[in-house]
This record gives sequence, structure tokens and C-alpha cells, in this order.
Amino acid sequence: MDLASTEKVLEMVQNREIEVITLPRSSEYSPFALPILDRITTHDVLRPIVPTKAIIDIVKERLNSGEVRLFCLFKADYDGVKQLRSLPERITCPKCGCTLLASTYINDCTLIHIAKKRILKKKLMSDEEKRWQVAWKSATLTQTYGKKALVVLGARGVGPTTAVRILHSHYRNESEFYMNIIQAERNYLRTRMFWDH
Repeated sequence: MDLASTEKVLEMVQNREIEVITLPRSSEYSPFALPILDRITTHDVLRPIVPTKAIIDIVKERLNSGEVRLFCLFKADYDGVKQLRSLPERITCPKCGCTLLASTYINDCTLIHIAKKRILKKKLMSDEEKRWQVAWKSATLTQTYGKKALVVLGARGVGPTTAVRILHSHYRNESEFYMNIIQAERNYLRTRMFWDH
């Protein structure tokens, strides 16, 4: 910011050399007001979220160019990292052909061991059972919705429960689908401080 010029303008306002005129509030905020509003409150409280095509394109590119770790929950015989863009619409295990593939974060090396324990009918610890349930929901979404489920599950803060809501909704076009994902990511970012404690 040009502080010297700003100081000069403020002095001119104070000396009544520049008149400040207030206008009735319209439905749009001025470009000068938006950064101030965004600093004092979350983005969608004082102004509605209306993602532009550019934002939708950026989010779509980010989600589709990401990597996903897939595990076969049917035989626990596959554990691989794939780029989402390279996957077909219908996802199957490259080893056994099953469609029960769970997605997880790239560095997750423990889920495959939990799956193997489950298949061998060994007792799971309570935290392992929770992880298994999340993985199972993820796999059923992948089985039902294919690559589209992996796109949604790749969004920040979107787990199987939120993904179900997004995937079950009806969309008139692809933009509405990605707008719903953007909204879910924003909700997560706005509320994550409450989940982390």
C-alpha cells in the first residue's frame, strides 16, 4: 500500500478537499471492501459463496491430478498408489478384479494390515475397527460411483459420510457437482478447529 499517498488523501478528506459520499448498500460489495470483510470473518458469512468458473476449474484440476492410495478389501491382495487422472471410470482391483477398493491417504501403510486381519477373522482393536468401517464405506462408494467417488473423497476434509451426501445429490451439470465439493471443503476449513480437539 502507498502509505504516503494514503496519508495525503486522508488529510484532504479531513480538510474537506475531498468529499466522502456514502451510497445505499447494494447486493455487491466493492472490490476494496472484500479483502477487509474476508479478514474479519469467514468468507461465506457476510457474502455468499459464488465460485466462479475459474475457481471450479482450479478445484477440478487439483482433485483430478491428485494421487490416491487404493486397497482391495475383498482379498487384501492389492495396495497401490495411482494418479486419479489415469484411472478408468469403473475401478477394479488389478489382482482379483473385485470392485471393493478403499481409498486412503498416500502414506497410509497400516490399512492393508487391518484388512488382512479382518479377512483372516482376527479380532480387531477398537481403533482398527473404526478404520475398517471408514475403509468399508469408502470401498462401497468406490464400488457404486467409481472414479467420481475418488474425486470427492480426495477433497480436503471430506470423508465417506460427507461424500455420501455429495454423491447422492442430483446435479444439473458438472459445475454444480464441483461447487458442492468446494462448499464441503470450506465447511471443513471453517469448522476443523472444533474437530481437532
